[in-house]
Amino acid sequence: MGFAGLLVLLPAARADEIRFVPDHSPIACRAILPQCFTQQGWHRLCLTDPVIAQAHRLACAKAAAAEMDEPVD
Repeated sequence: MGFAGLLVLLPAARADEIRFVPDHSPIACRAILPQCFTQQGWHRLCLTDPVIAQAHRLACAKAAAAEMDEPVD
């Protein structure tokens, strides 16, 4: 199955919807996009790469908010 065939299998997402890979999932793709990272991984990327933080402000904010909701040990 080619790349185009795989795209048919992916669920359609609204343009404003930001999704992350579940924490227990393997990496889904190699692109630098929120849907290719866990929330924690994306949050780390936003903290360490200012270009990503600038280009993906909403996704970085969502990932940061999710990190804040995590219980601290």
